[in-house]
Amino acid sequence: TTKRPRGRSNVLWVESVTIKAVEAYGNAIAAQGLPLREAPTRNPVALGSVAAMAQQFGQAVAKLPVAEAAYQLGQLYTGLLPSDWRAEHGIYYTPPAVAARLLDQAEAAGVNWAKARVLDPAAGAAAFLVPVAVRMLRALGKCSPAIAVQNLNARLRGYERDGFAAWLGHVFIEAAAMPWLRTSGRRLGEIISVRDSLRDIEAATFDLVVGNPPFGRESLYFPYNTAI
Repeated sequence: TTKRPRGRSNVLWVESVTIKAVEAYGNAIAAQGLPLREAPTRNPVALGSVAAMAQQFGQAVAKLPVAEAAYQLGQLYTGLLPSDWRAEHGIYYTPPAVAARLLDQAEAAGVNWAKARVLDPAAGAAAFLVPVAVRMLRALGKCSPAIAVQNLNARLRGYERDGFAAWLGHVFIEAAAMPWLRTSGRRLGEIISVRDSLRDIEAATFDLVVGNPPFGRESLYFPYNTAI
């Protein structure tokens, strides 16, 4: 076994474990489509016997629906992070049932998934964007796969401060859209931008802004409190 490091090295260790699990997940569904996006962690640390456990976990969750698999892999990442790091950075991922409930309410209020532009300003690992992508694709019906992919690129957006979480989100959204990506021969662009949505505000219009912002220790001083 390899001893778990501390401090920033601990976070790199957590990212390395998560990458190993996500790579196993991606390999398990590779027959369905495209290779995995490159992870942002350039120098993964040695994991010893933990690597095999991470791979087994990734292979196991590949049998689940994408939203549930995404949640379980996200829980692996967040659960291994030090508690003070999670609190300082406001890291919390929404369960699929909660996301589905909120999206059901949005749909009941009149959101048209075939046309709506949707933003999650605290996207995390795409707990909301994955099911939104699924609903958009379902609403588009039998349109060509290329047009379906174009719709996701044009109408689905997320902002996230954590670049590693944004990578996870892109992996999961592409997993949800895999049949359309495979048939069209295309990949998704930058659905999730790495930015602080309270400080780096994009001039754009959306029909639905949905999410579960984990404020953590963030204090909302002017002008940031007016951005919400």
